[in-house]
Amino acid sequence: MAQSMAWLFRTLLFTLSVVLCVSPALSSEERNAAWFQENTGSGDWFGLRSNLYDVGVDLLLLSVTDWAVNPIGGRDQDAAYGGIQYNQLTVDMDKLAGFDDLSFVVSGSYSFGNDLTVTSIDNQFNVMEAFNGNSIRLNLLYLEQGFFDGGFSAAVGRLSPGFDFATAQSFNFYGNGAVNYNILNILVNVPSFASAPFAEWGTIAKIKPAENYFFNVAAYNADPEVLQDGRSGIDFRLNPEDGVLYVGEAGYNSFDVDKSTPSYAGRYSFGVYYDSSDYERLDDPDRTVSGNSGVWGIVEQSVYREAERDDGQGLNLWAAFSVGFDQSINSFPFGGYVGTYYKGLFGNRPDDITSAAVYYGEFSRFIEDQSFEAVVEVNHRIAVAPWAFVMPNLQYIVNPGGGGLPNAVVTMLDVNLSF
Repeated sequence: MAQSMAWLFRTLLFTLSVVLCVSPALSSEERNAAWFQENTGSGDWFGLRSNLYDVGVDLLLLSVTDWAVNPIGGRDQDAAYGGIQYNQLTVDMDKLAGFDDLSFVVSGSYSFGNDLTVTSIDNQFNVMEAFNGNSIRLNLLYLEQGFFDGGFSAAVGRLSPGFDFATAQSFNFYGNGAVNYNILNILVNVPSFASAPFAEWGTIAKIKPAENYFFNVAAYNADPEVLQDGRSGIDFRLNPEDGVLYVGEAGYNSFDVDKSTPSYAGRYSFGVYYDSSDYERLDDPDRTVSGNSGVWGIVEQSVYREAERDDGQGLNLWAAFSVGFDQSINSFPFGGYVGTYYKGLFGNRPDDITSAAVYYGEFSRFIEDQSFEAVVEVNHRIAVAPWAFVMPNLQYIVNPGGGGLPNAVVTMLDVNLSF
């Protein structure tokens, strides 16, 4: 208990110091300092970064860290920290070598720390979205070719289904893993539906039949063993005979339209998946079921935009759901999610984002003594600079793990830095 309280004190002290540093005082002259106007925390590298970009080489260096503590509820009280350093190199082969509309992407990551969900709470909706295990791994590695002025593109290589499917712009504004970066129910039920920083062999086609409409289809190697931490992302086995994950999604997106006039932009998508692998039955591991399928849907809608603003300030609502059809093999077959966020709620903080959400998931009827779990999250993302934000976060977990444990409270600080 003493160790837990020490963690609590250090976490709260760190949170207080950061919040004080990035309080509204930063909207004064200090915020206008050159460093706070840079697009990245490491600047332009004396012009080298701009020169690389001009010839087609773009480098992303992203650091995300969570500090969290649960002073109430769960299995016991503790604190934890976890994070990821994610690095991505994107090469525009048109600029570099004259290959029209061809790009090459490779990324790698270093994940560290631990997860309060595992160490203390025993719930399903992991409370720290930044935690991704403990490993150094190769992530994405693919070529993408565009056609017809952006109307069609195809990629092949080491891909992550979660980068392109069951994701939404709104999901970026939350700290709980329920919707960050994807709908969690799908990832729980289908191990091959990998999300960052995990990747596997696959191919995807992206089609835009008309302005604002999109249709994506993909197929991936469905062997979850290649995703394990100990393999560091360099297990290049391709074994489709053991299973293939097929994914499709269609939708409408008007968020990319001209923002110079108030409008009610939105994004609506519906997706399906089928994994041809064999799955063990929850009630009898000696029996298997061939194939696993399900659907999901996501709605994002701007309901109010501040007049004469071109930076998206205003109120947005969103909702999502997922259904795994066969409860005998899906441990978390149903999820429903709703949320809202407001950009620029406080007049002197136009780039801050204030968010709230409720997450709900049901466990399979084939699992005894587990019914449902729900989480309420509220947070405020404080924009320090174009390359940095910190996000104090409060979560309330109802019925952790589906039953038997006290409701839990989690306070967390999410720090996101782009170098």
